[in-house]
Amino acid sequence: MSKRRRQKKYLRKIKNGWTGLRIVSEGDSWFQYPFLLRDVIDQLSEDFAIYSLGAAGDLVQDMLDQDEILQAVRQQKPHVFLISGGGNDLLGDGMLKTALHPFKAGKPAKDYPNATFSKRLNSIIGVYRSIFTTLLTEFPNLKILCHGYDYALPANGRWLGKPMAGLGIKDKTLQAQIVAELIDRFNTALVGLA
Repeated sequence: MSKRRRQKKYLRKIKNGWTGLRIVSEGDSWFQYPFLLRDVIDQLSEDFAIYSLGAAGDLVQDMLDQDEILQAVRQQKPHVFLISGGGNDLLGDGMLKTALHPFKAGKPAKDYPNATFSKRLNSIIGVYRSIFTTLLTEFPNLKILCHGYDYALPANGRWLGKPMAGLGIKDKTLQAQIVAELIDRFNTALVGLA
């Protein structure tokens, strides 16, 4: 419902003679957080015409599988493509507990991410690469923007704090250091891809 409402708003803007920047966006809850708050696309839509494909909770693999991106770019001929994703793929639905080694006294934060985390990260970057390659092959002048993440505080939250505590990682400082390590690896991989 939110996606359709946004697309109608975009089409009205274009029909009314919009001459500014046109954007196609695809993403997770950073780009489509229904009802409760103004997300990134809500904020940007005031100044730009944005054709939104986003859905809260989307995985980057879902974005690729739904096969909407290339069609939307072909139809809307945007100046820019925005994409947001990866957090749900790495840590959603309690997956953090399978991406870390259990607590061991003296182990530094950098040694907690395990092979499962690395495999997921490589998979996400592979999907991003596939999306970018497909778009840039047909639209070599298209500008593509993606984002990484800032450091989250695990607190006792269901996505970060509780899964780590379940692995015996209960020290709040160590939890924050591990989250920073995970985010640094994700952001570094995105920069490398860019």
